[in-house]
Amino acid sequence: MRFFRLSSVVILILCGATAVAAQGVALLSHRAVYDLSLARANAGSGVLAVRGRLVMEWADACDGYILSQRMRSETDEDSKATVSDFNLSTWESKDGRHFRFASRHTTGPDVEEVRGQAAMGPADVGGTVEFVKPAGETMVLPGGTLFPTAHSVLLLRRAVDGANYVRTMVFDGSSLDSLQDSTAWIGKRMESGTYQGIGAADLAPHASWRVRIAYFPLDQTDALPQYEVAYRMFENGVAIDVVLDYGDFALKGALTQLERVKSGC
Repeated sequence: MRFFRLSSVVILILCGATAVAAQGVALLSHRAVYDLSLARANAGSGVLAVRGRLVMEWADACDGYILSQRMRSETDEDSKATVSDFNLSTWESKDGRHFRFASRHTTGPDVEEVRGQAAMGPADVGGTVEFVKPAGETMVLPGGTLFPTAHSVLLLRRAVDGANYVRTMVFDGSSLDSLQDSTAWIGKRMESGTYQGIGAADLAPHASWRVRIAYFPLDQTDALPQYEVAYRMFENGVAIDVVLDYGDFALKGALTQLERVKSGC
């Protein structure tokens, strides 16, 4: 299940739009491909190697934002190899109040599916989640909870403003426990013109920041996060140099392809 959570984390750092004018942020609607590999494994973790790929696509659908994601990975653990395949599709309203989600995660013969919708009221009221699958499941969202695009926009706005710390609740719809407490640290601004890698035409003209986010489950009493994500975030919403840290091991995601996609408008 740790790779399932890994998938949902990436959602929070890669979403983009042609424009989010009401928030004062202009982002890139794009399709990005990342190759995944093992960055570090502590003794006793059991993780020997990881091979995988993550494909993300985000589009403006006029009435909201659509995100589709597929992540497939193969993990060598001691004497066995495990293949994980994760698919997630979401729609988020432009005012950040409504959210629909559907995910399917396969690990060997095991399959987990989650579908439903969520709605937020005023910031001090909170919201609710109704799951279609598993049927009958519900969840209460605390006031101030953000969905993925709204969370990404908040991080960018705070980075542009010079802030270095952001804490908020996030619900991404990837599982029954996908409501989490996130704490983000934002590094110093790196000015435009310094990037020369893949996608430089769309990335080099923009400033960027190093970001690290720790995610805590709501019922956790331990001071340590469940996992952390680090990456370089560009002003147009694209992320590179992704590191997904689970404590006893970590993965890195290298950008191998970046292309613009048309919006639905």
